[in-house]
Amino acid sequence: MSENFAEMLANEEWKEIHTGEVVDGTVIAVKEDHIVLNIGYKHDGIITRSEYSSTPGIDLTTVVSVGDEMKAKVLKLNDGEGQVLLTYRKLVAESGSKRLEEAFNNKEAITANVSRVIKGGLEVVVDETRIFIPASLVSDSYVKDFSEYNGKEITFVLTEYDPKNRKVIGDCKQLIVAKKKAAQEELLSKIKESGKLVVGTASGYPPYEFVDITSADQAVIGVDMELAQAIADELGVELEVQDMTFSALLASIPTGTVDMAIAGVSPTDERRETMDFSDSYLFADQVVIINKSDADKYKTFDDLKGATLAAEKSTTQESLVQELLPDNTLVSLDHVPECILELKNGKVDGVVVESIVGEQYILADDTLQFADAKFDRQKEAAIVINKGNEDLLEILNKVIKENQDAGNFDAWVTKYSQIVVDNAQ
Repeated sequence: MSENFAEMLANEEWKEIHTGEVVDGTVIAVKEDHIVLNIGYKHDGIITRSEYSSTPGIDLTTVVSVGDEMKAKVLKLNDGEGQVLLTYRKLVAESGSKRLEEAFNNKEAITANVSRVIKGGLEVVVDETRIFIPASLVSDSYVKDFSEYNGKEITFVLTEYDPKNRKVIGDCKQLIVAKKKAAQEELLSKIKESGKLVVGTASGYPPYEFVDITSADQAVIGVDMELAQAIADELGVELEVQDMTFSALLASIPTGTVDMAIAGVSPTDERRETMDFSDSYLFADQVVIINKSDADKYKTFDDLKGATLAAEKSTTQESLVQELLPDNTLVSLDHVPECILELKNGKVDGVVVESIVGEQYILADDTLQFADAKFDRQKEAAIVINKGNEDLLEILNKVIKENQDAGNFDAWVTKYSQIVVDNAQ
């Protein structure tokens, strides 16, 4: 016991405190389930685990140390054991309520960690106030498994604040949408200001895009690169092409790694949820390339059941096999040439491609052919950009229509199909 405290005890010089009063104290003892404070009163104050935090089972020795100074609110002057019962949790909650009310009124963003995943959404605790984020307001796209958010930091705004009725609702979605919209509205301006159009593609997909093995710089050429150059010319900027795998290409759109993707991409409903598409500029059947020696094996679609098939990763061809031939063995590879190599080495029975692409491989290799069996689906090709860029989308559609009307797409297919054949000889 300190001399000052002993002198106070002898002289009975105690300050008066009252229920509901906020007092200052110094931690003199800490256990897992309670804290003891010297509050300058004739009795020490005690804060139980439940009055320190609403977090179940929290070990108080990990959050408070002897000698720490802290404020607390008086609940009872005598807890029945001669100590003053204090609450830290309610004091924090009262202070937090003011902060949350201000954030609600000012539409300020709040960042906190998800405390748990509950039925219908997420729960976040901010300054002892429980905030509910409904499932529909967690993201701007469909979330299959909310468990990935558990313990993760999220940012949200309050759309409802009624603490008396325990109705405090948060919304992450509107912040995500607003952030994307701001970035998307800047895309056309960014392209023009930088003087450069960055187009992502995935080579190995002739005549759409493939590496020109005859050029010194091994440039990517093809129908899509002609289209990309036409768009760059329309915008009055230079063209930069970034070559990558198809799966990486689709992931590069939301992140803004590239301005757009031109790689014979099919505008599926699933993809439309997270990205926008231009008008379609080429159409093709979905076919299967096989070895000529197996021509008699695959006459009808039913003949394909049980066959081991290859397709490029993340493509509509991969999805097609998964949907229509779910029991077949599917080999998914990064590039079509790898699929063709597996076919020629006897590791797969067929390669699923679109007819325009398949024709190039058959022209270049007389041991290959299309199977009579085919998928009754047509594939479209369109340009991919981030959502919300209507001004840029309008320009893309204008360039596509002009080149369709001029017959350029047919001419480009013929031109680059011949290059593929010439390079194979």
